Amino acid sequence: MSKYHLKQTIIENAKPEAKEYLLADGNGLFLRVRPQGEKGWLLLYSFAKKRCKLGLGSLRTTPLKTARLEAERAHVLIAQCIDPKLERSRRTAKEAEQRKIEEQLQRRMTVATLFEEWFASEVIGRTDAGQEVRRIFTKDVLPAIGERYADEIRRIDTIRILDSVKQRGVKVMTRNMLGDIRQMFNYALLREYIEIDPTFGLKRDTWGKHVERERYLDEDEIKLLVTLVPQAHLPKSVVAMVWFLLATGCRVGEITKSQWLNVNFQTGQLFLPKAITKNKVDHTVFLSSFAKEQLLILRNLHPKSPYLLPSRTSSDTTGWTHIDPKFMNKHLSDRQKGEEAIPLKNRTKHTAALLLPRGNWTPHDLRRSCATMMGQLGVAPHIIEKCLNHVDPNKMQRIYQRQSTQSEQKEAWELVGAKLQEIYLLNHADELS
Repeated sequence: MSKYHLKQTIIENAKPEAKEYLLADGNGLFLRVRPQGEKGWLLLYSFAKKRCKLGLGSLRTTPLKTARLEAERAHVLIAQCIDPKLERSRRTAKEAEQRKIEEQLQRRMTVATLFEEWFASEVIGRTDAGQEVRRIFTKDVLPAIGERYADEIRRIDTIRILDSVKQRGVKVMTRNMLGDIRQMFNYALLREYIEIDPTFGLKRDTWGKHVERERYLDEDEIKLLVTLVPQAHLPKSVVAMVWFLLATGCRVGEITKSQWLNVNFQTGQLFLPKAITKNKVDHTVFLSSFAKEQLLILRNLHPKSPYLLPSRTSSDTTGWTHIDPKFMNKHLSDRQKGEEAIPLKNRTKHTAALLLPRGNWTPHDLRRSCATMMGQLGVAPHIIEKCLNHVDPNKMQRIYQRQSTQSEQKEAWELVGAKLQEIYLLNHADELS
């Protein structure tokens, strides 16, 4: 090995010149002085019959002693027929990979922790504040994989969860669950919490095909309903809601969250703010006389409540909240299970009270029934869509056709209300005579 001969004073006193110059230390090691005043270390060596250069760092970060040690290590590699420049590239890549692994370990989280972060960021803003998602994950997902690290979850883990739920016969819920699990892991993938999406390639139809529901109540069934409802032992609020949904085509979830401050009996209007509508668009419902009668029934049931449908646990004006949106579906489905059905605990014994000839029906089918009646009464399809607060799928029409159709909508609701009033009166003619 050549003898090194640079001294610290020489290094400190080296001044920049118009051109870059080198100060030899020996053994191929040089101090490089740039015109800008920067000083750094450079190793010149021969490898495979070529002259090569290798930077060993700035003087600010690499003192003389360290530079000499690096030069000696490089010469050891050269003696072993290893190019020190190539070896450093490999070492740098390895160190970068190690840092990446360490960073991933620091950010590593369990599925339960990932769920809470995703829920707070993406789910809590849903119409039901994410209650259904939390219920499903708490029951089926988190008990299975919640304590495991998210980056360890594989496709087979997701499949096992979905299969176990499908075996219980709830195909629709299984489809929706896959969609939510996929959203959660996509959230993690975008933030580099995980590198593999454990839902990739999974199709929702594998766990239950989506069947578009077409059920609606025809006029004969509505006439029959007039007779069945009073004998079904339903809460008065549910009875009023059956007729109100038929008369307006509103979504039960939106009415559940509605407040009396948005009802104007004088002008006959119910305002649904975008905060509670499914499509996040403000909507005004023009109330027929028949629809107003149903709202008055609700008003008289709980005169102090700010909500149309308050929770039965509410006790004073400061503790009011709206009832669970599923309340109506439970009452109706319990009464359509059939004569032989075993009643659920603390639920109605009248398990066949609301059976109709054309099959079981739901609160949302009342919305479809209202739209069908409008069509049968001659209301134009685009007016029906406006009454249902559907967003026009044609983007150009949405943007440029801004004309008001409120008068046509009001007439449509009046026609339906009058038809329901006629059906109701005809089926109670004996009582009224």
